[in-house]
Amino acid sequence: MYRRVWVDRFCVDCGGWKTEGWNSDDMTSNLAGHLDFLDFNLDENLGTISSNGLKINTSEKNKWLTVKARANEALELTVSANNETIGTVEILGDGGLVTVKILFNRSNWSGVINSVSIMFKGKRGARVEVDYIKAERH
Repeated sequence: MYRRVWVDRFCVDCGGWKTEGWNSDDMTSNLAGHLDFLDFNLDENLGTISSNGLKINTSEKNKWLTVKARANEALELTVSANNETIGTVEILGDGGLVTVKILFNRSNWSGVINSVSIMFKGKRGARVEVDYIKAERH
């Protein structure tokens, strides 16, 4: 039961027209997209989505953060937990869905995680669609 709560609190892939607790302070687009996606346009060359109040108890079984997304322009994603950078990955801007993984280590994913944010850096007006964001265990 605890694992299900942990996944539901930290996963976008939970239902259409909902943001599942993800929000943005620097983008004007409505994040709630169609068919279980978050989707938005970058107002400037970067924009950040975040989820706060998570209270995720980490474990050595936590291995990586997985993001499945697509964009019409190349993007750089920088993921942070509790305001500490976990890692950076790139998504090609070819419009195809891609899955990227950012490996956790004990220095950036330990204790209780209260907030997670993803900064998208790319061309102004880039269209971003996020299918899911989830922490995976092994």
